[in-house]
Amino acid sequence: MKTRGKTVPRTASTFTRQEMRTGVRIADTSQLGDAIRTLEKRRRRGKQVAPTKVLVSIRVSRNVLDTYRKTGTGWQTRMHDDLEKAARRRAKQAAF
Repeated sequence: MKTRGKTVPRTASTFTRQEMRTGVRIADTSQLGDAIRTLEKRRRRGKQVAPTKVLVSIRVSRNVLDTYRKTGTGWQTRMHDDLEKAARRRAKQAAF
C-alpha cells in the first residue's frame, strides 16, 4: 500500500478503501456482492404509511443556516425542533 509515495506495510489493522466505505472487512471478493446488497437494503427507506411532514422551500439568512450546520449531523432535525417549539409558543400566545 502506498501513501503519498511512501510504502506502508500492510498489517491486520490496515483497511482498504472498500473496507473503509462499507465498514466491513471483506475476506475475499466473493463476499463483495453480499456486502453491497446489504448496504443497498440499509439505504432504502420504506414508503411512509402516513406522511407526517410536508416538503417546503423557505429562505433563511446565511448566518442562521451556518449556525445550524455548524452543530453537525442532524442539523435539519434540530432546526425542525426549534421551529416546532416556536410554533407551539405562538399558538399559546394566540390563545390568550
